[in-house]
Amino acid sequence: MIESAELPITHTTRRQGRPFVLVLTKTSEVFEREDRTRVEAVRDLRRIQEV
Repeated sequence: MIESAELPITHTTRRQGRPFVLVLTKTSEVFEREDRTRVEAVRDLRRIQEV
C-alpha cells in the first residue's frame, strides 16, 4: 500500500522482537518539494505586496 501511494519515502521493516517495526525514511524529494513551495509562496507574496 505504501508503494502504491507513491509517497516520497523509503520503507523497511525491522524484524527483531515483537511487534515488528516499520521504518519510514523521507527522501530528498520531500525537502525539494518544501523548498519549491516556499519559493513560490515568497514570490506570490511579493507579487501581492506590489499591488
